[in-house]
This record gives sequence, C-alpha cells and structure tokens, in this order.
Amino acid sequence: MVPSRRWAVSLALAAVLLADSAGCTRRYFRDDADKEVSEVMAQKDKYPAWKIENWHVYADPRARFADPSNPDRPPKPPDDPAAYDLSPNPQKPGHAGVERIEGTGYLTLIAKWDQENRAKRASEEADEQRQTAEPPGGAEEAEEGTAPTAAIGQAAAGGGQAADVSMAGPVSPRDAILEATERSSLDVTGRPAYLMTLDQAAELAMFNSREYQDQRENLYLAALPVTLERFSLAAQFLASQEAIREYAGRNTPTGQTSNWTLNNGIGVSKILPTGALLLLNFSNQTVFDFLNPKKTISESTLDFSAIQPLLRGGGKAVTLEPLTLAERNLLYAIRNYARFRKELYVEIASNNGGSINGSAFQPVGVLSNSGGSVSGTGPSGLNPGVIAPVATVLTGPIRPPATAGQLVITPAITPPPSGYLNTMLQNIQVYIDKENIDVLSVILKRYRGLLEGDIVAPLQVQSVEQQLLAGRATLLLDQDQYLAALNSFKIEIGVPMSLKIEMDDAVLRPLMNQFRRSRAIIEDEQAAVTEASNLIPPDRAPRLRAELLRLFQRSALVQGTPFAKTIRGRWAAWEKLSDKELKDRLEALRKETQALLDRQADLQKKEQALSEAELARLKEVGAETDLGNFERVLRQYEANYVEDGKPKKPDAAGERRRITQFRDVIAYWQKVLVEARDDRWAAIRKTWPDLPRACVDGVDLVKDDLLRAEGAAAQHALINRLDLMNVRAQVVDAWRQIAVFANALLGTFNVKYNLSSNSPIGHAQPLNIGGSGNTHQLVLDTELPLARKLERNNYRASLIAYQRQRRALEEAEDLAVAAVQNELYLLRQYAETYKIQQRQLELAYLTIDSSLEALQAPTPPGPARAGQDGPAALTSQLLGAQRSLPTAQNGLLTVWINYLDARLSLYRDLELMPLDQRGVWIDEIRACDCSLDADQSARPGQPAGGNEQRLPESRPVPPAAGPGMD
Repeated sequence: MVPSRRWAVSLALAAVLLADSAGCTRRYFRDDADKEVSEVMAQKDKYPAWKIENWHVYADPRARFADPSNPDRPPKPPDDPAAYDLSPNPQKPGHAGVERIEGTGYLTLIAKWDQENRAKRASEEADEQRQTAEPPGGAEEAEEGTAPTAAIGQAAAGGGQAADVSMAGPVSPRDAILEATERSSLDVTGRPAYLMTLDQAAELAMFNSREYQDQRENLYLAALPVTLERFSLAAQFLASQEAIREYAGRNTPTGQTSNWTLNNGIGVSKILPTGALLLLNFSNQTVFDFLNPKKTISESTLDFSAIQPLLRGGGKAVTLEPLTLAERNLLYAIRNYARFRKELYVEIASNNGGSINGSAFQPVGVLSNSGGSVSGTGPSGLNPGVIAPVATVLTGPIRPPATAGQLVITPAITPPPSGYLNTMLQNIQVYIDKENIDVLSVILKRYRGLLEGDIVAPLQVQSVEQQLLAGRATLLLDQDQYLAALNSFKIEIGVPMSLKIEMDDAVLRPLMNQFRRSRAIIEDEQAAVTEASNLIPPDRAPRLRAELLRLFQRSALVQGTPFAKTIRGRWAAWEKLSDKELKDRLEALRKETQALLDRQADLQKKEQALSEAELARLKEVGAETDLGNFERVLRQYEANYVEDGKPKKPDAAGERRRITQFRDVIAYWQKVLVEARDDRWAAIRKTWPDLPRACVDGVDLVKDDLLRAEGAAAQHALINRLDLMNVRAQVVDAWRQIAVFANALLGTFNVKYNLSSNSPIGHAQPLNIGGSGNTHQLVLDTELPLARKLERNNYRASLIAYQRQRRALEEAEDLAVAAVQNELYLLRQYAETYKIQQRQLELAYLTIDSSLEALQAPTPPGPARAGQDGPAALTSQLLGAQRSLPTAQNGLLTVWINYLDARLSLYRDLELMPLDQRGVWIDEIRACDCSLDADQSARPGQPAGGNEQRLPESRPVPPAAGPGMD
C-alpha cells in the first residue's frame, strides 16, 4: 500500500471513530437534558400564583435520600440473595462497588433545631415561673398557696390534713415499658427525643419528604416531552459513516478484490407548521482499490424532497397539536406542583391534605380525573412528518430477544397520613389522661381513709378504684394511638423510625395555660375553704371574724378582684346594723329579689328578658343577701361561743351543735366568697385565646353575614383555584381534538417534489454534481376516504369527550364552590362550638368544686348515711364531675385543632396559602383582607406582564340539539 494511501485510510477511520464517540457520554446527555428542562421551566415561570419554588430534580444534600455518588454510575445497591442466586447477573458493580447510600445532613439540622427549641422553652418556663412564684399579695399569700394536685388532695381530705400527693397509683406495665424504651432507645446523638415545631416539620418535609421529591421529578418528566416536541419542529441533522474492508480471492465469483469502502452521509430534515416535510441528504461513497491504486472511485448524491399534505395530516391544527398538548400539560404540571406544595403543608400540619397515594396526594376534593380509554377508540393515527415504514421480512428461525431496557418510575410507598397538629393533640390527651389518673389516685387514697373510719362503704371505694382503672385503660389506648400517629408522621417527613421526635405544643399552649388558670381558681378556693375550716377549734372563735375577713381580703382566690377591694366596706355596713335592722334589710332584699324574679318570669312568657340594669341589680341584691345572711349566722355563733372576747366552751352535749353552727358559718362565708370566684371567672373569660381570623377580599368569613361570606369564598375559589384552572383549560384541549380527529376523516392528497443530483459515475469527482446529473420529480398522491370506520368512531368519540369535559368543568366548579362553602360552614360551626366548649369547661371545673365542697363537709359520726346527701350520692357526683373534666378539656382542644384544620383547608382551596422558601405558610391576615377597602390591584393568577386572569365570559344556553341538527 502506498504510504499516503495508508495515512488517508487511517485518517478516515479515525474520523469515523471520533464522530461516533463525540458527545455520547452519559454525563453529556444528562447535562444536556437538565439544561433544556431548566430553560423550559424558566420560560414557563412567569405567573406569581403558581411560581415554581423549591424545585430541583436532584435530592437536597441534607435529605435522608441524598445521593452524593456519581449519578451516571451509582454504586450497585445490595441485592436480594435469592434474586441474585436465581437469575443471570451480567452487570458487575465496577469501581463504584456495592453500597447502600443514605444521607445524614437532616440529622444535623434536627439537632440544631432541638437545641434552639429547648433553650427557648426553658426561657419561657423560667419567665412563667417568675411570674407565678410570688402572687400579687406578696410572700404571705405565697406561703398560703398550695401545689395544684396537693390543693385538691388537701380539700378532699378535709380538716386541714394535707394528702400525700406522691401516691399516684402503681405504675402500669405499659408505662414501665415506655420508660425503659425511652431510656434505652437513643438516636445517633444520644438524645432521647428531638423537639420540633410545626414550621420546622414543614421545612424538613420540604427537602426530606419522598412524596415532595417525587413531585419535583414528575415536573421534570413533564418538561421532557416539551423538549422533544420542540425538537421535532426544529431542523434535525443526521451524519452517518460506514467503513467496509473487503478482500476476496481469485476464485471467488467477483474475482480478486482488496479495497476499503467508505460510505458517508449527512442530511437535514425539517417539519413546517403546515405539516410540510423537507428532506435534504448528501451521500458519498469512496472506494480505495489496493489492487489498482489509481482506480479510486468517489461518487456523491444530493437528494431533496418536499412533501406537503393538503387534506389528511395537513395544517397547523394537526402538526402543532403534539407541541400544544405538551406545552399545556407542562403548565398543568406546574400548577399541580404549586398546589401540591400547599396540600403537603396542610397534610403535614393538619392531616387534611388528603390521603397519600404513591407519589401524589389524593386531595379530599379532586376536581379532575385521569381519564380513561373506551373500547373501540384510540388515537387519531396522524403522525406529522412520519412516513410509513417499509416492512422487513426476517428469514430463518430467528427469534430476536425482547427489548433491552425497561423504564419503571416507581412512586413512593403509600404511608398512612398523620398531621402535626393531630399528633400533638393526641400527645396532649395522654397528658390529660395522666393528670386525671393523678387526681383519681389522691381521691382513692382519701376514700380508703374514710373507709377505715366507717364513713363510706366499700362500694364507694370500689367505684373510685374502678374509675381509676378505667382511666389507666384509657391512657394505654391513647398512648398506643399517639405512638402509631407519631410513627406515621415520621414516615411523612422522611425520618427513620429509630429517631425520636417530640412535638412542640406552642399551638395549644395558650389553651393549656388557660386550663391551669381555670384549675387555679378551684385550687385557690379549696385552699381558702380549707383554711377557713381549720378555724373550727373553740378557742379560735374570738378571732373567727377577723380571720374570715383576712381570707376575704388576702387569700389567693381574691387577689386582683373587685371583691377584695369592696368586701371590707360592704361587710362593715352590715356590721353596723342592729339585729332588728339586719332582719329588716334582709326582708327588704328578699322582697326586691322576688319582685325581680316575678318580672323576669312575666317577661319570659312574652319571650322577652330583663334589661342589663335589672340583671345587674338582681345580681347585686343576691350578693348583698348572701353577705347579710353570713353576718346573721356569724352573730349567732359568736353569741353562743364567745363571751367578753374569750371562747366559751360548750359541754359535751353541745359540741355537736357548735360544729353544726360553725359549718353553717363557713357555708354562708363560702357563698359570699363565690363573688370572688365569679370575678376570677369573669377575668378568665377575657383571657381566652381568640381563634385565628379567616378573611378574603374584605370579608370576614367567620363573623360576616353567611350569604356574603359564601359569595366571597365562592368567587375567589372560582377565579384562583389552580386545579380548576387546569380543568377549564382541558375543555379547550378536548375542543381542539375535534378538529384533529375530523382531519383524519379526510382523504389523502399529498404533493411531493423530489430532486436528485449525482456526480459522474465511475469517477473520483464527488463534488461535481448538478447539470445533467439532476432528476426532478413531481408526485401527487391521492387516496379516497373509503375505509374510515375507525376514524369515524374516533371522531364521534372526540365529540363525546368534549361534551364530557364540558360537564366535568361544570361539576368541577360546583365542587370547588361546595368545598370552600363546606369548609366555611365547619369554620363557623367550630367558632361557635369553641364558645360553647369554654362554658362546658367552666362548668366542669365548677362541678368539681361543688363536689369537693360536699365531700369535705363535716360528716356526723356513725355509720354511712344513705340518701341524696349520703356517701354514695356524693361519690357518684364527684366521680361524674371528674369524668366530665377530661372530656371537656379534650373537647375544647379538639375544637381548637379542628378549627385550625378547617382554616388550613379553606385557605388552601382559596389559594390563599403563600409559602416561603422553607415551605412554611406565611399566615398573615392583613388589615385589608378583612376590610371593604381591600386592594384588588394585584390578584393571584395575574402574570408578571400585567395580563389579568379572568373567568371565561358567560355563554348563552344553546337550544337542545337533535341528531339532525348541524
């Protein structure tokens, strides 16, 4: 071979290999796809209502499922042993090896949050302790106060004997297991639990939720068809090479042969919006004959074809439909992604986002369906720019293998939903259960003491123990439900089961503080009554009036009340009266009270009520009557057992009468003290935390007129709900298909023009093309629409599909309105129920107070009494009151959480849930949101360019169409 020829052949082969290998690495194609998708997403990201935020196709480095390995050549994951043993294993791990990858960055972030949250909680608890350490009355009142459980135990024990509050009953086996688990099951940092707030849970889910990452990837996958359809309408280039080395001996049919043949081709194709197909191809064949080096042949051919369909398959409606559908589907996916972020936040917060099904939520009110095929229908069969392929016949008994490669995009496994607020509520219910058990344990200890004194029967002790055991059973059930909900919540935010987390109760803390303030009223009253009851010894009778006045003014119950400021003067006015004047004034007050009650009864018959002034006077008269009666019985007691400022001890026979009279004094004293308790309750009622407001477009959805609130919510949802926008746009998609399927009914009429130009045959003149080597051809292809049965069926189905989509839009709008209105009804219902539950809780505390008063009242010696005031009745009353308290507490907390849940769902369905970069709802009710002067200039759904998003104009109702109408 001539050296120059060898170099030429080598260079040609090198060019072929370089051309084949250029740009074919895995990373090149991955980066190229990422670049195009990023460009497409940037073009679509122009509407603020569904701005693409927190979107990235690669996992966040902090996520548990983060993968720091090479994405194109990841390590082989550990295989199932049986699957590995029973199947071929052609692929080897390579340099990446075998490894299961799991990120740990989220653990560092959770530990940081835990440290910050615990420091904040410690600071808040320290502030609260400083505020409660010294009551307004000073150190003296602080000494008189008692611990919450101790006060109840002391009141239950009576006689000033403090109960042993450390006796909370035996520890259940379940509690022991939980405590052992808490001590032994530590996470990687050694902490028993991580404290986490709702905002932090939402932020963690933003990058650690598997479903969230699936949605990001779904959005990426929705952008890929757009890049493909855009590419299909762009000029597409093709370059191919083929090198053939041929050698044949002398005795072969072709004779001795020794040559290299190089076949090269380049081409370009282009589809026009009208459906026209342009093809340009340049091919060259060069033969190097080694037997005859001078006989080198290089021939070229230039082909150009233009095909324009005029009927079937022609026109922009058919040609641009795939691109149009891909672009619109991407818009739908962007809106779905924006709404998914809100659904995820609602799901993380309240468990009302809907059920999770694989990688997507199934919201409670789904406005669109995924569609489905009908038997006998299918696609139009129109493929712009695609020429029917030529059938290839395989000869011989050859069975090719199945298609290599299977693309399976598996969604996340469906976890049971469990929201932060609901899980936290269940944890608070466990706390309430434990508190109930503590109180019942103290009461049981008291009853066992009364049983030894033959004051109560064994049946009453057994009743108390039975309720205590029922409380422990309830605690076990609530603990199991809480732990199960907590595990489900861990799955939602993507943390492992071994990681212990603790819900921050900041959302319910205002209510819990209100519970403590309410309980403090009962505890303070019982403490005051207990201290007053301790004045029963005869030698304290001379100081009884002064001590009771001191308790009126200085006890913890009266601190900061109007009663404490006025009681000395009011009582002094009664003290100045003589016995006759006292009797006359009490009689006058009785008559005035009766007159007011008679007037109230008369007004009630007329469905009217007393005026505010009359009601205030009735209350004032009742209070003065109680104070006057207290002064009357106190005078009687002092007259019998105080003489010249010294105690007068009765004989043994009169001691029982003295105890009865002292009990009457304390009973009337406590009736007066109720004024202070009522003052405390009046103050407590003003400190109830207000429910968060819910406003839209200047309308308060909770407090405004119902019809006006319904209209505002419905209008806002119809205009701004993202998934409803998709349904509305899909009606246009169905309408476009009518023209596409109608085009398939037409006959075929294509105009083709072919130009072929060859270089001289048998010569080495590859660029000498044109002139006499040109061939021109004009082809008119026609086909009558004789066989269009399938196309006819598909066209008829497209008409039905359009009508269905119209009906689907009507139903979707109705569902959107119904959803927000139902949530509005729930919101208003919970707002009213919240007020009712406040009174229910107050009555529960008051009932316990009354029951404790009856229980602590002195009991005459002798066997247990029967009847309405006997131990059996008192026990039943006390246990019923204690049962009602946890029910009222749980009811109030549940209403609060339900209100928050309904509010979250309503704001989500109104598309009024802006999320910040952490994926946390910016819950800010502006002044204009609840004002008639709300600024309407910037509405959700308005693009950055200023084009306002509006509802379609109303259409007149067409007449009923029959089969014969065109």
